[in-house]
Amino acid sequence: MIITRVTTLFLAFIITPPVGAAIIRQQKPTPAQQKGCLNKGEAPTQALLAAADRGDLAAIKSHLANRVNVNLQDDQGRTALFFAADRGHSEIVKLLLAKGAEVKTAAGAKALMASACAGNLESVKAILDKGANLNAQDKEGVTALMVAAEENRVEVVKLLLSRGANVDLKDEEGETALDYAEFEEHKEVVEILKRAKKK
Repeated sequence: MIITRVTTLFLAFIITPPVGAAIIRQQKPTPAQQKGCLNKGEAPTQALLAAADRGDLAAIKSHLANRVNVNLQDDQGRTALFFAADRGHSEIVKLLLAKGAEVKTAAGAKALMASACAGNLESVKAILDKGANLNAQDKEGVTALMVAAEENRVEVVKLLLSRGANVDLKDEEGETALDYAEFEEHKEVVEILKRAKKK
């Protein structure tokens, strides 16, 4: 079985490991040991992104009123939408989307995966409703469904499947969302995905 993808998902967007470097599952901290779910990098320094990260709705409104670009990215490609999604700030996610936060981009796919990872059903719905590609894959082939399956986000898994998530998509190691759930022994998710594969 391959290493967990959730604990390396964010790093996959921003870091290319040195040749020969091994990433061992047991050596990676769990999301509960980290800030947020996918955010394994440093806290943002840009005011808008920092406000989204800490859930400061008033500050977000002020920055946007002063015409700060809602799709501003830091040097690692992270947006305010990503930070809000990763931290479970659903009201900020909705505000950012209303103000034009992009979801049909790589940054939008990150935000969807972050919401799925965090188990934030409201944010997942809001991002999907704006047209995000629920079958988008990161550089390792990981999808929002795989992330939700590995993190045992039962309701998110159900939602993604109801919206048409492809249960048969494989990551670069040839593994599906079902494989992720089985490895983590998330029995309810396993049964849900097995039923979905039979349809």
